[in-house]
Amino acid sequence: AVGYRTGGKWGAVTLDLYQPVSRDGGPSVPDVKPIVVLMHGGSYVNGDSTSDNMPFTANWYASRGFVAASLNYRPRGAYGLIPAGDYDYTPEFVWHDVNGTATKYGFLPDYELIYPAVRDAKAAVRWLKAHAAELGAAPDFVVAYGSSAGA
Repeated sequence: AVGYRTGGKWGAVTLDLYQPVSRDGGPSVPDVKPIVVLMHGGSYVNGDSTSDNMPFTANWYASRGFVAASLNYRPRGAYGLIPAGDYDYTPEFVWHDVNGTATKYGFLPDYELIYPAVRDAKAAVRWLKAHAAELGAAPDFVVAYGSSAGA
């Protein structure tokens, strides 16, 4: 794991890097590789860079010439949901009508709840672009992949 966001009150936030490798009889690795950023799901509550089959997916992309980065990010509630004083926010449950009965579904995942994850994803992309030369990657060719909360 590589720290892409260090220091601060939350400590290090890391990503796992997967680099393409030439194999006998396989395609050659391009000199400049595209970057794919993978974000796991978990309702912004749990999960990590190895969740949702991300290592398999990262290896799949790396085998096709990408530099793949599977991110860890701060889940909901880690070191506060949002910066103090930035929002007036109280979590609300989502209610659904199921056969005429109001059913509580869970927290509505709105912007205030995903704020730390979005900030961390942006920090990871900035880190990958800043280190593109040493990774042999193209800083202007970055794509994102995610599942559920990471999508």
